[in-house]
Amino acid sequence: MGVIFMGNIKDLLLSGDNDKISEVLIDLSDEDLKDQEIIEILFDIYKNNKNEFIRERIFEIFKRINNDWINNKLVELFSSDDPYLRNSAIEILQTKDDSILDLLYKKLDSDDKDIRKLVIDTAAGFDKDKIIDIFKKALNDKDINVVIAAVEYIGNIKIEELGENIFNIFIKSDNPMLKVVSLEALSKIGKACCIDDIKEYFRKNGIDELYLFPYLKLISSVGDFKDILDLLDFLDINNQSYVNELVNAIENIIERKQIKELPEEVFDLLTRFYQSDIQSINKYEILELLVNYGDKKTKEYVKEALNSDDKILIMGALEIIMEKEMESEFLKEIKEVQLKYKNDEDIQDILSDLLYFSGEN
Repeated sequence: MGVIFMGNIKDLLLSGDNDKISEVLIDLSDEDLKDQEIIEILFDIYKNNKNEFIRERIFEIFKRINNDWINNKLVELFSSDDPYLRNSAIEILQTKDDSILDLLYKKLDSDDKDIRKLVIDTAAGFDKDKIIDIFKKALNDKDINVVIAAVEYIGNIKIEELGENIFNIFIKSDNPMLKVVSLEALSKIGKACCIDDIKEYFRKNGIDELYLFPYLKLISSVGDFKDILDLLDFLDINNQSYVNELVNAIENIIERKQIKELPEEVFDLLTRFYQSDIQSINKYEILELLVNYGDKKTKEYVKEALNSDDKILIMGALEIIMEKEMESEFLKEIKEVQLKYKNDEDIQDILSDLLYFSGEN
């Protein structure tokens, strides 16, 4: 111990003098930390001394200690009224080895729902293969908020082994929020095991508007075009938000399944979207899909876009022409755009690149 003044470490820590305590904390060695009494004094200081430097030093020291006493004491801080202590306890425990998980599992039996919630907050920081039992137990918690938090974590961490458990929660629960987060978690886990059963559930029970967006995300993650088409009866396709989600789902299915050709019904659906009154940026997105997967007729939409007064759509059409190397097919329209928007820097920048690569500049 190399502090610049003489004195017993324990006496200095118990002195109540923040300067002396700080000096001790700076020079405290691993050998010193083998003394259980010093650890207990440090914990008492950590709980009661609000000095920021002292707390931060002890925070770092506790990361270096891994014994049952301090681990139990850190879990006890879950019930503290001090947010710093609660949150820092989680951070410290997440630096420990996997042996701490047995303690966390047992703490799920606590009568305090807030402690049980912080247990799963902590467990979420460990390798997902090691925390399956903790989250499986949390899914059966008597407090709905703990269950909702557990479901959200399982989705975010992608614990595939608990997908069936979450599906069962979705089917059996009558809590709308829990059903929503269950659908969202299943979409993030990305397992197709349950989608047919969920479709059957909605077929029998109808689908509340509350579930449409998370169900669309599930289709996007593990479903198929047929699932989208089956859902259309429940959607207002003039609603901009639904159009966004449907287009995103179609794009994700194309990418996930490496689709080379769109089914006619999906192509017709995209055409309806494109011809409807939706935002220009979405029209551009759909136009790109139509050109990529359509026939010659879709090129008429590119021509219409170039002849429109919609700047975003014009820029989108120019980008598509450049990407698909279709400059020669639209030279007349491109020249007209160049003249009409001669003072528009954004459009002129795209035209400059497009005409340069086409050799027309």
